[in-house]
Amino acid sequence: MPVPTTEDIYPRIKRINFTDSKNWLLVKLDKGINWQEKHLEYILIRSSDDIPLQRGIKQKYSYLKAVSDINILENKKGSSDEHGFIDWVLVEI
Repeated sequence: MPVPTTEDIYPRIKRINFTDSKNWLLVKLDKGINWQEKHLEYILIRSSDDIPLQRGIKQKYSYLKAVSDINILENKKGSSDEHGFIDWVLVEI
């Protein structure tokens, strides 16, 4: 039996790697949020120490970035800088 992936366990989460940084989680929000006059349906999260976020992580300081256009992520070779920094957050999975 294959080992389940993050996407199998959490269907609203997908791992993303950019050319300048890896280990990002793309998260589809249950309810969108408004940020800088944009409505966001997706966000990006990555731990501040670049260690991949995994199930069982408790209170890990992480970057929170805006995804204003999901189509930009189709390329996946772009830069994480293309997405606006929102704030630092504590993540628990």
